[in-house]
Amino acid sequence: MSSVDDDLDYYMRRAAQEWAAAEAAAIPEAIIVHAQLARAYDARARALREHAAGVAS
Repeated sequence: MSSVDDDLDYYMRRAAQEWAAAEAAAIPEAIIVHAQLARAYDARARALREHAAGVAS
């Protein structure tokens, strides 16, 4: 597995963990923070996928 694949896996896993934490949080502030982190991890994973697709073509 390449470094990009490892990074992509990491960011996708972290996003899923943060979304789960946001859903489980009872405090509104915690929900917001976890959702923001999840969005950031999702965006990083998307950027890595787009970069990998550009390199592969």
